[in-house]
Amino acid sequence: MASPRDNQTVYRVLTLFSKRPDLTDEQFSHHWEKVHAPLVMPWALKHGFIGYVQYHTPAAMREAFAGVMASEWRGDINYNGAALFDVVSYEAFVKAFEDPYYINVIEPDEHNFVAKDVTGKNQVLKAMSTMGVCKTIVSGGKPQIEYEPKDI
Repeated sequence: MASPRDNQTVYRVLTLFSKRPDLTDEQFSHHWEKVHAPLVMPWALKHGFIGYVQYHTPAAMREAFAGVMASEWRGDINYNGAALFDVVSYEAFVKAFEDPYYINVIEPDEHNFVAKDVTGKNQVLKAMSTMGVCKTIVSGGKPQIEYEPKDI
């Protein structure tokens, strides 16, 4: 498995997506974690991913959170989950989706829990993706940057 070296750039890909409308939040989360994740694991390791996190956002939690946030932060993104992939090579990440294992195993399973296009183009109906560079500020409860401690 690849691992980042000191000062090596780590890219994070964030994809937000919606569950199939016929599934409950619980059914969606169960399939994504217990069925889909084990399918993704060997593919992610093969292609040198250094991180894969599933971020489950059930409706009740999103609504409760929105209710306590200041109004300028209150907008509900209205997605059921996000996949976060950490990689050290953008090119390798893109190429991983050409792997026959992704095409024949992972992508078909996405139809079991993700709202996908029924026109045959295999596009997620409601999704957003972005990629950026990770800057770790706190990790393991410890600062990862230099700063001037303050009693607050």
